[in-house]
This record gives sequence, C-alpha cells and structure tokens, in this order.
Amino acid sequence: MLVVFGVHRFKPKRVAYRNDFCLNCDQPRLAQRIRSFFVGHLYWIPLLPLGFWKEWRCVTCGVDPARRTRTGQTGLVVLLAVLTALVAAIFTVGAVSEWKNPDGPVFGWVSAALWGFAAALIFIHTRMKKTVPWKVARLHVVPSNPNACAFCGGALQITSGDPDPQHHCPVCGVDRLG
Repeated sequence: MLVVFGVHRFKPKRVAYRNDFCLNCDQPRLAQRIRSFFVGHLYWIPLLPLGFWKEWRCVTCGVDPARRTRTGQTGLVVLLAVLTALVAAIFTVGAVSEWKNPDGPVFGWVSAALWGFAAALIFIHTRMKKTVPWKVARLHVVPSNPNACAFCGGALQITSGDPDPQHHCPVCGVDRLG
C-alpha cells in the first residue's frame, strides 16, 4: 500500500530580503525570506499544523542560498573507490572466464575502464575547481540599496533597531536586512 505524506505550505508571504551569496548560483544574488504556515498532510489531507516557519530563498534559482547543492569531496572519493572496486572485480571475473568465451570479457574490460577513467576525470576536475566557503563569500557581497525597495521600488522607512537601524518598505511590507 502506498502512503502519501508530507508538508504543505499555506499562504507564503515575503517578509524580508537581503543581498546574499547563493551556493547554487555560485554568485551574489538577492535572497528573500518567505514566511509560510506549514501543515503535515496524509493523502493531501491537512492533519498536523506545524506553525509558521521562515526560510531564505534565492530570487534567481529558488534554493536556500546557504544550502550546498553539489557533491562534496567525500562523495566523489567514495564513488571513485566503488568504481575502482568494480573495475577490479570485472577484470578478475573476465580473466577467469576468458577460457570459456574469449570475446565476452572484452566488453566488460572496456566499459569498466571507461567508467573508471570518467570517475577519475570528474574527481580531478572538482579537485582543481576551488569553491569559496559560504561564510567567506558572504563577506564580499555588496549591501543592497538602503533607500529603495528591491521588489516594488518604494522608498524605505528607517525604524529603530538594537545594533543598527532597520529598513522597512511601507508599500509591500518587507524589511531590508543586511
């Protein structure tokens, strides 16, 4: 029996924005904070209210700017090790069974060698590409315009904040952070 469950977001509303470094786009982008009411559902019937949650989303790609979307070094090392083991197994089985069918193991040898070569090239390519850590990249993001809203272009009002003043747009109701 197939059980369909998950989380549904009701009434998403933009509440804030800031300039941020998006790891998916790999460039400085505008990020918006979305507030939604989350509800757990079973067969698309809302059952469990989970409350209001806020999450950051890149305006360009729609992904959380701080979420890493590419395969890390550990995953590539594991992939290379598994493919190397497969190549060794195919070569070993091919050498043992070669006396039965001389043309059979050639395809296995060639395909295993190509897979191993492709995995090594991917590993070398990602090792050579230097990625900037997210927190370091955020230091080099230029702050957004303090006078105008990035979404509606309205003039921002300055309200008092604890460490620094907050900027609020009265037209669309969003806050500028950072």
